Amino acid sequence: MCLWRECWQVSGIYGQPKRHRSQPGSSQSSHGDTSPRNKKELQRLTGKLVALGRFIARFTDELRPFFLAIRKAGTQGWTDNCQNALERIKHCLMHPPILSSPIPKEKLYMYLAVSEWAINAALFRCPSPKEQKPVYYVSRALADVETRYSKMELTALTLRSAAQKLRPYFQAHPVIVLTDQPLRSILHKPDLTGRMLQWAIELSEFGIEFQPRLSKKGQVMADFVLEYSRRPNQHHESSEQEWWTLRVDGASRSSGSGVGLVLQSPTGEHLEQAIRLGFSASNNEAEYEAILSGLDLALALSVSKLRIYSDSN
Repeated sequence: MCLWRECWQVSGIYGQPKRHRSQPGSSQSSHGDTSPRNKKELQRLTGKLVALGRFIARFTDELRPFFLAIRKAGTQGWTDNCQNALERIKHCLMHPPILSSPIPKEKLYMYLAVSEWAINAALFRCPSPKEQKPVYYVSRALADVETRYSKMELTALTLRSAAQKLRPYFQAHPVIVLTDQPLRSILHKPDLTGRMLQWAIELSEFGIEFQPRLSKKGQVMADFVLEYSRRPNQHHESSEQEWWTLRVDGASRSSGSGVGLVLQSPTGEHLEQAIRLGFSASNNEAEYEAILSGLDLALALSVSKLRIYSDSN
């Protein structure tokens, strides 16, 4: 099996020469292999592990304990934590999935998942209604600024990153994204701004459809889906950076009533909306409508902390 040979040819994980083709039954000898002895060997091993990411679901999440362990290895040497993390990775490589190649023009499906430190996507095909076969896994760590994105922004970022990585698949196949987020309605809003607008433009070149995540169930989903969870609120002193700001204004004129609103993210991005009301309204009524529209937008973006300012306060 090509996948098996590639996993076993990663020198430094199982301590075997690159040209040697081991069999699954020979893995017993791996437990006594020589551990990396210096920082250079650690970096080499890490690079080889990262190269296997396409074969393992949520591989960045699997690698995180190893990355955290080797940060201390430069001063403390190869620790028990390093070895435990490496053994966990070995276990993942000992049970790799069998990736499948899609046929031309075949409809493909994608799961999206976000953890507190990584974004993940799984591309798979359905040869039959009850069968799912993985095609490719995508996983990468979040940058520091990205950890402060809203749930909706992170979901859109995951799709955009997957589309960039798997561009040939998105160009050659119709892709159906299975998600529990209203991603389609958000990406098609005419008043998008900032990074969400940029991502929507990039994704518009592909024939992407959206369906509820529960519309398809199978082993790929069971192996892959990781529920979104925000970073634990360990530093309440810095929670000021997590607040969104909504500024609203409503006006009533003889020509008609309208509302305007600006929603600002913790990182400074702005979403602006101007809405013409289809009925006659007083200034206060128009302002109430502006607040309701702003709350609808914040809810769609899964905003959890919001301050509202209006021209009346």
